Amino acid sequence: MIAERLGIIVDWSGAAEAIFRWAREQAIGMTLTETVIPEEQHSAHLAGICRFRGGGAGTMANRRLEVVDGGTARAFLPR
Repeated sequence: MIAERLGIIVDWSGAAEAIFRWAREQAIGMTLTETVIPEEQHSAHLAGICRFRGGGAGTMANRRLEVVDGGTARAFLPR
């Protein structure tokens, strides 16, 4: 998947469809928060996006993540 600076999804691969169970047509235009970020991490994610947009360093940008649960739990670990 590819998301722009505000976290809006602009590309969604077949692998993303299989892992996250969102069709490409559904996911494009939605935000990462709406689709793949676990609910308990929404605040931290949105704070990170604000920091990144303000010129700060993004701690998760351009990093590969390991999906622990591709189902509804949507839990992630940095790799």
